[in-house]
Amino acid sequence: KTTIEQIKAKWEKIVAKISETNHSITFILKMCNLEKMDNGLLYIVVPYSLHKEKIEEAKNKRALEDALLATFQENIGLACIVQSANPATDKTKEQEINSIATEFGGEVVG
Repeated sequence: KTTIEQIKAKWEKIVAKISETNHSITFILKMCNLEKMDNGLLYIVVPYSLHKEKIEEAKNKRALEDALLATFQENIGLACIVQSANPATDKTKEQEINSIATEFGGEVVG
């Protein structure tokens, strides 16, 4: 059974192989996080639902699964999860923006 560590170790090569024939998901695969392997499924975390939809398109999912099969000689399925940026960080940025706006005598609208 393939482990998440083995996949992480070869991820760059897998992405490079996919980029030879399928450029549309290369960028997404480079920025995703490989979460875990569980029951033959590779859990991939992406920041936006648009990325999840792109990876889950039939041709893209098949390209990734085929590359995993070619690399590990094992059928590995995909589970894609959307996990947005840290809400606490977003809150801090919002406070900073409000603070700057106040300093200049304005306010943030919207």
